[in-house]
Amino acid sequence: MSFFEYTMRRAAPILFWTAILLFIGTIAVMLLLERGLNPYGSESIVNASALVSAIVQGLGAAVWPFMGAGIIWTLQRKREEGGQ
Repeated sequence: MSFFEYTMRRAAPILFWTAILLFIGTIAVMLLLERGLNPYGSESIVNASALVSAIVQGLGAAVWPFMGAGIIWTLQRKREEGGQ
């Protein structure tokens, strides 16, 4: 089995984990940008609005791969059940 065939058969889990990594990575980047890319900045506590903004940005980045994973997973299940 070639790499392409393997990844096409495993597309839903690959997209799911991509969505998880995008969510975590976007939150981390947004919080670092809020602190001015200085982990030892003047504030030691992240304020609530920055955290909520980071979570919203993370969800916005992760929604498309997660939705693609759901669609692919549903289509694969229907195909295995006999095309109902």
